[in-house]
Amino acid sequence: MKKLQSGFTLIELMIVVAIIAILAAIAIPAYNGYISEANITRVDTAYQEGVNFVRAEMSRRQAIIARGGTFPTITPALWTTALNADGGTAPDGNAAFLEGSATGTLAGQVGVTGNGTDGNPVIIARPAFDPANDANTALAAQTATIDINGVVNYGS
Repeated sequence: MKKLQSGFTLIELMIVVAIIAILAAIAIPAYNGYISEANITRVDTAYQEGVNFVRAEMSRRQAIIARGGTFPTITPALWTTALNADGGTAPDGNAAFLEGSATGTLAGQVGVTGNGTDGNPVIIARPAFDPANDANTALAAQTATIDINGVVNYGS
């Protein structure tokens, strides 16, 4: 009696390896694109949240002062601490907001300058951010200047 062999032939294994290689060649660039888009969204979201937070605090400050109250002087360090309090991070893993930076960082940290008192506005700076080195998907630099009344002026 002849024993039957079981298993895969070499050609079958080579076909499976080729199929896996083709799928990987398609999936890896798509995955990298998703990661880049997520990081761009992370930077832009931190910027928008920072602008909204500072605007709301400046408006709240004006309401307190209008009622005869006082409001302590806020330094850029205090703004940065308050903005980073929710634990948000830049794409490189550092804190989302960076004190004293008028441009942010290439790593995606949003800059915070100014204290919002004595006519000195708070400036939130979204950095130019391009993790994929693709000008079509890059995030352009932008600044938001928030004055003592909570009015926001956007610049480039």
